[in-house]
Amino acid sequence: MKSPNLLKSKYLNMASQGPHQGEQPENPQPPAKEDLEVTLTKPVETGAVSIKEGNKQLGQIRETTGERLKAASEVQPAKKQLSPEQQKQLLGVLEQRFIFNRKLHENVQWSDVEKSLKAHPEKLWSLWKLEVTGGAPDVIYEESGEFIFGDCSAESPSGRRNVVFDKEAQEWFEKHNPNLKCNGNATDMVAEYGAEFMTENQFNALQEKLRVDRHTRSWLKTPDDIRKSGDALVGFHDGNYVRVHEMDVTSCNRGRGFRCVLRVPKA
Repeated sequence: MKSPNLLKSKYLNMASQGPHQGEQPENPQPPAKEDLEVTLTKPVETGAVSIKEGNKQLGQIRETTGERLKAASEVQPAKKQLSPEQQKQLLGVLEQRFIFNRKLHENVQWSDVEKSLKAHPEKLWSLWKLEVTGGAPDVIYEESGEFIFGDCSAESPSGRRNVVFDKEAQEWFEKHNPNLKCNGNATDMVAEYGAEFMTENQFNALQEKLRVDRHTRSWLKTPDDIRKSGDALVGFHDGNYVRVHEMDVTSCNRGRGFRCVLRVPKA
């Protein structure tokens, strides 16, 4: 396989716009439990708080609730379903993010999304997996009969990094690099989550509204002909343009994870 340093560039000439909603405030303080419970069950009026304060609140909610969900996953990881309390907590986080990321889905109503998620609880489990691994999933668009969620984290999801592209690449890496650590492969993890790789077009469209992967890179859905050459697609934003490169599938890096999308049928 080719060296991971041999990259073939595609300059897409797309400038992204606006700051990312998920930038973390300095020294955030976790909310009190009673404040968290109120926030999770009461929709936020978008005009009631500033953007800065809203982002701070969203970060606190996600951090605290994410820890709860992650702890619960360690108790019953194989059932692929959430308890009613876990569903309530996750829906609360998703609703808050949906409100603050309004520019991603201006014509979509949260009530319709929530109804669809409750009608397909297996999708809630998948979103929970994306959430606790750092993906910050949100609705990025809708198409006929489906809402499309995508990973909207500012950087490549932190709980999915240092992975090669697929099982074949993982076996090669472990055989030839016995003293180096690899956290698995992206393709198997995407399948485990019940999701799909984000495509190049979806990544580009996301970058038009949110700047993501400014300091990291993310594996993306890769056409068969590129994969057969020993490469896979990775996307990032270099500060001026969105770029998608072909990279050796055996490359394993702490600054690279992968991005997912999840299709939820409309109820």
